[in-house]
Amino acid sequence: MYRLLDAGLVAFVLAGLAWSADLISIPAALFGFVVAFIILLGAGVPGIIILALFFPISTHLSHQIRLWREKAQIREAEATGAQPPLVVEEELPQKRPRLSPDWKQMAANGAVGCAFALAYYLFDVQFWHPGLTAASCPLALWRNLATSFPASSALIAGLVASLASAAADTASHEVGVTTRGGTYLLIRRQRVLAGTTGGVSVLGTSVMLLTVLLFVLAAWLMHMGTSWGFLVAIAAGAIIGNAFDSVLGELAEQRYKAWGNNLTNLASTAVAGLAACGLAAWLG
Repeated sequence: MYRLLDAGLVAFVLAGLAWSADLISIPAALFGFVVAFIILLGAGVPGIIILALFFPISTHLSHQIRLWREKAQIREAEATGAQPPLVVEEELPQKRPRLSPDWKQMAANGAVGCAFALAYYLFDVQFWHPGLTAASCPLALWRNLATSFPASSALIAGLVASLASAAADTASHEVGVTTRGGTYLLIRRQRVLAGTTGGVSVLGTSVMLLTVLLFVLAAWLMHMGTSWGFLVAIAAGAIIGNAFDSVLGELAEQRYKAWGNNLTNLASTAVAGLAACGLAAWLG
């Protein structure tokens, strides 16, 4: 009972802070409360730290890096006459929307992680730690929400990989748009403008791998899993999810108007989570 109360309290505070800082709208804050509550319930403080890595680091930090690179390229063009990277029209600065996710975007990126966290709480956490919720008072936050994980939980691997995949996709897109190298479609093997849906580049792929490594390192430091199989499963699942995102963007998002980016993100995070879960169970 205390775990439920503490999870609700912390989730409410986090959602309120994000809304008061004008980072998200009221509907997004309400949905963010649900996401934070479920992840706190299942994965405790380590889980919410993993969730926190997604928004400020993968989204806002990568966006700031994008702005810095764009300004540097503009200054270079003015000084030397060099041409900035050509990008698709919707990626031009004047065309981009404000960086503030709505509840649909949050659902597309966080729903799969919530499912793994809830499954862990219902089927795994009580089995491993039957006395986990028995704290002395409802405000003993760290004791109530600190979760001791088994050496390698397939469900926790799925949780981390799904969020890592979503974060890596966002970061690689934000920074990859500023690449001076080529951007290519995986299936058609054709060069396209930077920012094209489904396109991949060396810069974007490098940022994706670094983001995935950050999540793997965070999971290891917080003892969410200590076996090599667990860590490899997270990395492999997140990378598979990003590759699937690019393929799906090229094959579905470009061809069908009804298939938007949110569906692509939801499908790719599901693939990432399921791949990591399966690999963690197999590798042990």
